[in-house]
Amino acid sequence: MKYNIIGTIKLGRESRTFKKGIEAKGEFDATEKIYKFFGSKHQKLKRTQIKIDKVEKV
Repeated sequence: MKYNIIGTIKLGRESRTFKKGIEAKGEFDATEKIYKFFGSKHQKLKRTQIKIDKVEKV
């Protein structure tokens, strides 16, 4: 299934919004993939710096 995930990430003093499409088995799996994606691509962000506002099934 495909999910759209909307949220914000905190980069220093700045916050940025994001919308990302992910293929996953369920909502939990989709959120875990988002945490992994931002943790590896954006300065090793911690989960506390990533806020997921909405998970939509497409």
